[in-house]
Amino acid sequence: MIEGIVTIDLGDPATYGKAIQAAWDKAGPRARAMREHEGQLAGEGKLLELYRAINLPASQQLAISVDFRAALSEGSQEHYGYRYVSGWEIRNLRMVSNVHASFADQPGARVLAVVGAMHKPWFDNWLGQLQGVDIVDAAQVLGDDGQ
Repeated sequence: MIEGIVTIDLGDPATYGKAIQAAWDKAGPRARAMREHEGQLAGEGKLLELYRAINLPASQQLAISVDFRAALSEGSQEHYGYRYVSGWEIRNLRMVSNVHASFADQPGARVLAVVGAMHKPWFDNWLGQLQGVDIVDAAQVLGDDGQ
C-alpha cells in the first residue's frame, strides 16, 4: 500500500482481464447503435454533437449498463466484476474529493470540473451531495445550438 492509496488485489491479471472482457462482450451488442452513432459523429468531426450525445442521460445509463452492470454480472469465484466496479468507484470518490479540496476554503466559488463522460454520473451524484454545490448541466451552458 502506498501512503493514502488503497490497491485492490485483482488476482491473476490475465484471468481478471478475460473475465471482465467476457462480461463486456456479452453485454456490448446492446450499445452497438449508440457506439456506431458516436463513431459517425467523431468521424465527421462533429465534436460538440458527439459531446452532447455521450452526455445524454440515456447514453450514460446504457454505457453504465454494458460496462459496470455487465461486470457485476460476471460470476467468477474471485468476484472480478465486483473488484472492477469497486476500483472504479474508489477512483471516482478520490477525483471528487480532489475537486472539492480545490475550493473547500472558497465559499461561493464557481468551479468548472471537466471529466470523461463515464465519470459524469458519479461526479454529478457525489459532488451534488456536497453542501454549497449546485450541479449545472452543460447543456444549459452550451445551449441547444452550440452558440
